[in-house]
Amino acid sequence: MKNLKKIVACTLAAATLIPGAAFAKSFSDVKSNGPYGWAYDAIDVLSDRSIIAGYPDGKFKPDKEVYFLETCSLLKGIMNPSDTETKTALNKYKDLLNKLKVDDWAKEAVAVCLYRDVFSEDTLKIAHNNKMFDAKKIEVPYRKDIAVFYAKALKLKRDSDHSVLKHKDIGNLKDFTKDYLTSLVKANIFTATGSNGKFEGERGIRRSEMAIITKASYDYTAKQEVETISGKVLLASTVNDMNRVIIETSIKRYSFAYDANTKVTSNGKVLSTKDIKEGQTVKISYVQGNINGVEGLAKEIEITDIMEGFVGYVSDISSNGFTARYASNSTNVDYTKSESIPTTNIGSYYLETPANIYILGYKSNLGQIKAGDLIEYKTNSQGRVTDLYVTPRTGNVSGLIKSIGNVLPNSQIREFTLTLNDGRDYKFYAKVDSYGKNPLLDNKKVGDNFYAPTNFRYIGENLVNQNQGATVFGKITDFSIDNARNAGTLTIADYATNRSYSYNIVNNNAYWGMSDSKITSISGNNLRSGNVYAILTLKGNNIETMRFFDNSYDSRGYGIYKVTAFKGRDNLSSLYQKDLFTIINSQQIVSNTNLRTLDRETFEAQNINLRDGERGDFIVVVQENLNSYRPIYITPVMYLYGVSNNPYYSNGGGRILDIR
Repeated sequence: MKNLKKIVACTLAAATLIPGAAFAKSFSDVKSNGPYGWAYDAIDVLSDRSIIAGYPDGKFKPDKEVYFLETCSLLKGIMNPSDTETKTALNKYKDLLNKLKVDDWAKEAVAVCLYRDVFSEDTLKIAHNNKMFDAKKIEVPYRKDIAVFYAKALKLKRDSDHSVLKHKDIGNLKDFTKDYLTSLVKANIFTATGSNGKFEGERGIRRSEMAIITKASYDYTAKQEVETISGKVLLASTVNDMNRVIIETSIKRYSFAYDANTKVTSNGKVLSTKDIKEGQTVKISYVQGNINGVEGLAKEIEITDIMEGFVGYVSDISSNGFTARYASNSTNVDYTKSESIPTTNIGSYYLETPANIYILGYKSNLGQIKAGDLIEYKTNSQGRVTDLYVTPRTGNVSGLIKSIGNVLPNSQIREFTLTLNDGRDYKFYAKVDSYGKNPLLDNKKVGDNFYAPTNFRYIGENLVNQNQGATVFGKITDFSIDNARNAGTLTIADYATNRSYSYNIVNNNAYWGMSDSKITSISGNNLRSGNVYAILTLKGNNIETMRFFDNSYDSRGYGIYKVTAFKGRDNLSSLYQKDLFTIINSQQIVSNTNLRTLDRETFEAQNINLRDGERGDFIVVVQENLNSYRPIYITPVMYLYGVSNNPYYSNGGGRILDIR
């Protein structure tokens, strides 16, 4: 472009290819049997389509050279940008166009050429400096520049096979120009021999010649072969005003450009380019071209399959969706590192209506998900989440043991698989001692029911350092008593984890024996170590209240059950006043009699308050009679038990009624 110095003695008002006034389309100086018969058809077709025009005197003036802004206007017609793209381009470059004093009628065309990378801002500035916008002294672009402009507008790739170029003066061109000229010759836009056997790259292009290559360009775009390819989306984004979608096939990766004219569909429904998401399987119909090295321009992107296999962590929750840090390949996730799985992306998602949400296998809702929870999810073709599987930071899992693996190499971790209530199999992990033992897994076998607190995918983890200030249940393993102060310590093997914790016995607290009598002093007779279970409420690490149970006491026929109860398909984390719940599984912990199972029993709950974030909670029911129950919350286990008309339970949190 630095050599664009050809001067044409004409004015903008007189010389034009661009339709303005209704000049005659039958030109007196262009006849089919005249000296310009070789250009007659092209001129005739383009003038009929109002792509080019003649002069007010009825002539076409085929020997006149075409100037820069006319070329831009012709190129805009060939590229056929959408109104949206044109507006975007004009907004982007309007300041530059005004600064360079580009004529108003040509601003859109020049802006689109810049936007499509037909030429650069530097090239436009050179054109301005070389007086190409000056109506009194117009300089024109050379044929060698026109060739590059047309090739780029048609998105043709550079082709180094110069053997097709038969011009006698081809050696005068740089390889850059020859590469594009080769593509133009192969596309039948330019001829292989040029005018009189020469290309004549450093002269202007005549109006007759421009008509030929412009019509050939329209013909090329009309019949250009559309190719298709399918693959999985790796990236769909706009960077520096360039729209790109990168897909991966079984062979390699491909990059495509897309614009406002690119059609996006799924199952016959028209979508937008914003609906293209990483992980989707797409079929791209495209035409080859040269846009910053991409494979081509996507004409249509059909989303053919949903995304799946995503895993990550919830960053934020909204009213109808969430934001997550995620990775796109869940098949290779190491769940032994479930608290710190590597993530490479951040994305926001909306839920489909309805969406399936499962927390540790049980049907739940968006309100139960917390920031930091581990998630696996898949979406539909519109990018909305249809299925969401949540492993909370802390929770409780219940399921059927499908397999128990060996201790993982070079670790003290045992992997096992649980089938949860949603029918899916989940890998969990237990930390074991040097003998490969973990009390939660010991004596368990395939097919057994399994219950445990969890920290992500590790079992027995969420009680660590969390019992203080809570209510706990377990077997008494040790104690010490200072009778003078009615104080001492009590050691409990927590029922959920079998881990032992010691708590302080302090004076002036309410302790209840197995006969429902208040204990005013503590002695070894009350604490038959190894055979007694206790329910404790704590303030810090001090015992505020305590109740004892064992299998030898038979005056009241106590029965302690661990049960899992659900309202329909919802878990206990969504209890509301007067909701009916059904016990779906029960296990007798303590009883001196063969009490009947509580399976399929129903009860009505009132005012049961659960800690935020707890899911799939266990219940221990202490059976006193079939009509009177009072619940309290045990962290992280729910215990329901009852003693009628006892002030100790006056603030216990409600009643369980109508167990039958």
